[in-house]
Amino acid sequence: MKKRWNQSTKLAFFSIGSILLLLLTAFAGVVNKVQSKKATELIKEQFELTVAAGDYSDGSVTLSKTSRAYAATGDKAYLDAYNKELTVDKNRENAVEVMHKYGLSESEEAALKEMSDASTYLAGLEAQSFTMVEQGDLKGALDLLYSQDYQEKEQAVSDDYDILYDEVAERTQGESHAAEQMAALTQFLSLFLLIPTIIFVLITVFFVRTELMKPLLAIKNCMLGLSQGELMNTHLALPVDETEVGSTVKAIKDMNAHLKSVIADIVSRLGNMAAGNFRDEAACPKMYKGDYSAICESLKTIQSMLKGTLQEIDNASKEVNASAKEVSHGSDVLSQGAAEQASSLEELSATIQAVSDQVRNNADNAENAALLSKTTETELESSSTQMNALNDSMSEMNHTAQEISNIIHTIDDIAFQTNVLALNAAVEAARAGEFGRGFAVVADEVRNLAGKSAEAAKNTTALIENTVRSIETGSQMTEEATKSLAQIVKRSQEMHEKITEIASLSQSQSKSVEEIAQGLEQVSAVVQHNSATAEESAASSAKLFDQVQNMEELLTKFKL
Repeated sequence: MKKRWNQSTKLAFFSIGSILLLLLTAFAGVVNKVQSKKATELIKEQFELTVAAGDYSDGSVTLSKTSRAYAATGDKAYLDAYNKELTVDKNRENAVEVMHKYGLSESEEAALKEMSDASTYLAGLEAQSFTMVEQGDLKGALDLLYSQDYQEKEQAVSDDYDILYDEVAERTQGESHAAEQMAALTQFLSLFLLIPTIIFVLITVFFVRTELMKPLLAIKNCMLGLSQGELMNTHLALPVDETEVGSTVKAIKDMNAHLKSVIADIVSRLGNMAAGNFRDEAACPKMYKGDYSAICESLKTIQSMLKGTLQEIDNASKEVNASAKEVSHGSDVLSQGAAEQASSLEELSATIQAVSDQVRNNADNAENAALLSKTTETELESSSTQMNALNDSMSEMNHTAQEISNIIHTIDDIAFQTNVLALNAAVEAARAGEFGRGFAVVADEVRNLAGKSAEAAKNTTALIENTVRSIETGSQMTEEATKSLAQIVKRSQEMHEKITEIASLSQSQSKSVEEIAQGLEQVSAVVQHNSATAEESAASSAKLFDQVQNMEELLTKFKL
């Protein structure tokens, strides 16, 4: 039995075949294009060569015609036309250049050489005829150009042209015909190969669609179902064989079956654990292979950990049961003690409240005394300030009296000087005699005024001295009074500081007593709360004891 080709071999066969056919078709198309271009170039070459050969013949004919016309008429216009052909038009030289450009065969090259030799020989005869024309021998020049020798060479040029033309035409036509045949053949071959190429490509597309795309779509739908967890309702209706698709289908089906068995085993184990059966210690089946072995180990770990946890819970429930009994008994004792503490604290709180009221009254009285002391201190400070001002005024009055005494002394000096001046004036008036009598009267009056001023100054000085003594006595008394007030103010400040300190301490004591009262209230509240909590704890302990018994009943359902 022959081995069936798999999809990769078929795909490679069809792909390589399509590529080869496409390459052959492309190669035929390229050859067809090259040959068509070659045929076109050969046609162009034929045309250029035949035109060049004709130009060479035309150039020779033009030289012959102009030379004969010049020999017949002697008109130099024909000589100019002859020279123009040689130097300007250069039909023969251009024709030879074109023919050498495209290349000639040996026979064509020989014919061209013979044409060139014959033309050179004719050029020599034409040069002789031109010399004869210049000498005036027109008849001899014309006979030379129509001589048999000249005509034979002229005919040789024409015959060689025909040979060259025929050989060029025959050669280029043959090559062009061969290129056209090759182009036609390659065109037919490319068209011939295009049909099987298209068929082969269609077969390849059909193969890809039927044997690759359809199975891939079926496999994709199956894998989508598997990815969404649909293991039971996922079917893959493809044959299982040795091809790539068949092997893939077999692997998917095996994976589906394996997943079903693994999931079924996991469900069974989890169901047993959910039912409380933890005694299933059987080893994982052989289905847990590769990365699935981690699932098996995880299941074992979960089972072991849950079993250990439940055992610990069982042990802990027994210990909690014993502890709950002790807690319940302790809660009862604590509740009774808390009730007694609450009663004692209520009595102590009432006593502290009475002490707090008395301390608060003392603090208020101390604060009032401090206010009165502060007022007295302020009034004493004001009196001290006024006494200081009075002392300053007395000092100023003493200073003023001293200044007035100095002024009186000045007035006394002025009276004394005035008296001396009056005496001098009286002496001068006595000397003047009758003329100085009036001046003597004035001098007497001035002396009287000076005496009165001196007497008044003495009286004023006595009064001022008495006043100064009184002011000094008042200043001393004021200074002593000021010192006494300063001592009083100092003692008042000290008394105010003590009273303030007493008030501050009383306030602190009042606050402390209040804080003690508040603390006792808080302690009382805490004790009452503890009492309530103790009662709740006793109730909770009873409930806990009931819950522990329920837990023990639940744990008896597990098989550990």
